[in-house]
Amino acid sequence: MKKTFSMCAFLPAVLGGAVETDMPPGADMMIVSEDGKTRGAIYLAKERSRPTASKRKILTDSGHYFKYPPAQIIDPRPVADRLDGICRSMEYYEKAVEQLLNRETVVCNSPGGTREWGVLYANLPSLTGNKVFLDTNTVKYAFALLCARRYEQAERILLPLVEKNPDDYGATILLGWLSIRNEKYFPYLEKAFAANPTKTLNMFEWQSQNLDMLYQMPQEWDFIGAYLPLVLRYWDGIDIENVSSVAAGRLSDAVSERYFDEKYDVLPEYQDQAGEWKKLRSALMKHAISSSASMMRKEGKTFRVIYPAREDTVRQ
Repeated sequence: MKKTFSMCAFLPAVLGGAVETDMPPGADMMIVSEDGKTRGAIYLAKERSRPTASKRKILTDSGHYFKYPPAQIIDPRPVADRLDGICRSMEYYEKAVEQLLNRETVVCNSPGGTREWGVLYANLPSLTGNKVFLDTNTVKYAFALLCARRYEQAERILLPLVEKNPDDYGATILLGWLSIRNEKYFPYLEKAFAANPTKTLNMFEWQSQNLDMLYQMPQEWDFIGAYLPLVLRYWDGIDIENVSSVAAGRLSDAVSERYFDEKYDVLPEYQDQAGEWKKLRSALMKHAISSSASMMRKEGKTFRVIYPAREDTVRQ
């Protein structure tokens, strides 16, 4: 029995007895369990003989933005108890956000409730009735304003900060986030990629999973059409091992949705960079799958990843 798999998700075919080690026609890699009973055939390149698969749609209907998928945290505590917990941990959240905005901290982790902390922090002056209760002319406060969807107020804080200190990565990446809403800020996202491409890729993934930048959009523009070529431009400088499998999978899906047809052939209008888009998509998928297999090994599920010798092997 043979099965084929498309895009980021793979469903291993469970077979009885030993598994043959030969690669199915057109497959780019195999994932095989150590006991030889479970295997998954991974198809990264086109294979006209396999059935057309439906893509996972992660872009908006216009194709200009990532959809905003807010994380749903199941917390049985009453709202008042959750807010009380955040209020009691304000200093902890502040330090976590400072680390998030630090250019040298490549992996972007934050505790659950960070956005809720941001909303509370942004409203501290009004809640306390004291406008000088804290310094609001900081990157941290601008971050909190973005959590509260107060975009224009955040812009008014960030622009003088980068003018005063052009090397301020935190202010630069937040203005880069705001380029989703306003094309004129896109050069700040380019500057953030130039400063630290791995960190910036992870920061954008964090934003897309946690902060809704599409709320009451003033005017739409083709952000994805500018963002994905930016990733491609800086790809050689990105440390893929420090990019999560989830981020790699989502980015691979975005590339597929934007540049490939349903048979995973590059669309005619992008043929001038067809080879580059194929290599980028394959590298992202390879990392997403390999990282997932690594996680399974940590959980006691051991798999071997087998790659055939190919002339178009993606960058290691």
